[in-house]
Amino acid sequence: MCTKGQYRRWRRGVARHWAREHKRLFDRDDLALIKNQTAYHFVEWLAAIHFAKTRRVRAVVAVWKEKVVGGRGGFKKYPRKAKTVRKLIGEWRYNELVRRLRGAGPDLFLYNPRIGQYWFAEVKKVGDRLNANQLGDIRMIEKLLPGSAGEGASAVARSSRS
Repeated sequence: MCTKGQYRRWRRGVARHWAREHKRLFDRDDLALIKNQTAYHFVEWLAAIHFAKTRRVRAVVAVWKEKVVGGRGGFKKYPRKAKTVRKLIGEWRYNELVRRLRGAGPDLFLYNPRIGQYWFAEVKKVGDRLNANQLGDIRMIEKLLPGSAGEGASAVARSSRS
C-alpha cells in the first residue's frame, strides 16, 4: 500500500528520480507519457517498482492503444516498448493482442528476460474495479497467451489515494 506522501511526491515530479533509480524499468518514453499527465500512472509506476523489487522482473508500462484511425495503434509512438513485447510474445500474438483489445489494454507487461516468463497486470487504486472491457481483455489475453493473464489479473496494487 502506498502513502499519501508518496502521491504528493509524485505530483511534484519524483518520477524523474524513480526513472534514474530504476533504469531497467523506465525510460524517456515513460517520462514523456507522464509529462502532461501528472495525475495519472502513479500506481502503475509504483506497481512496476514493487514487482521489480519483489519478483526481480522488468516492466513495460503499457500504452496499447492510441487515437489513430480505427482506434488501434499498439505502441506506434513507443517502438522500444513494442520491440520488447514482440520479442517475448511473438509478432503474430502481438498483432492479435492489439487487434482484439476492447479496452485500453493492461497497465503493465511484466517479464523476466532471463527465463522468458511474462504476464500482464491491471493496477487499481483502492475502490476501483475492473470494467467490462478490462474483464473481457483479461479473458482474451488468457486464451491468446495461456498463463499470462491469470497472475497478472490478480496482481492488483493498492493505493490509499482516492
